[in-house]
Amino acid sequence: MKIAWILSFSLMFLIGCSSGEQKAVTTESLNDSTTFPIKVVEHKSIPRERHYNLDSIRLVRLKVIDSNFFKQWFDKKPVSNFPNVYLKFDAYSRYYFFDHKNLDSLFLFSLLHNDEIGYNNLYHFTFDKNTKRFVQIDLIAQTGGDGGQSNMDILHYNKLGDELIITSIFTEEDDHTITFDSTITKVKFNSSTVYTILHSYTRTDSLNKE
Repeated sequence: MKIAWILSFSLMFLIGCSSGEQKAVTTESLNDSTTFPIKVVEHKSIPRERHYNLDSIRLVRLKVIDSNFFKQWFDKKPVSNFPNVYLKFDAYSRYYFFDHKNLDSLFLFSLLHNDEIGYNNLYHFTFDKNTKRFVQIDLIAQTGGDGGQSNMDILHYNKLGDELIITSIFTEEDDHTITFDSTITKVKFNSSTVYTILHSYTRTDSLNKE
């Protein structure tokens, strides 16, 4: 699945969001009546760190999610901050356990999807331990390049691990120009994930090709 991350992410805020804040929609289809195996995810993923640059993540150090496990717990789950986008099992790409943070009432964790066209997509899950349900699944970052476009996301978590600052740099180049879009977004993970754009900048430069 290819997503022009910065453009789609910015559009999400422009529609019905004049204050710069938006709560991602929670859907009933995120819920699951069985008990999610938190211990398995803790064992297979890394404790949440304060800083990540998705460009420098080495996939060989991550554990691949077994196809049966993925189909049982994640397949066909809707992505809360992108309408009509669903997690989907794909035999031509891989999903990896990434990181986790176990809080009093919430279990936060993320999965990294390395797709077949060269993008790493980071999905963040918010699981309510009291209701034993997923309350949010968000596509929070994407790094990669394809066809003159590229994106790089840098992540900074707070000490508790439930708040994130994302610095996104998107570039697009054609025969004559190169455009840079930079966005800094604050994300608060709770029973309803809140996004706030802190800074946005766009610049277009001419390419002088002889």
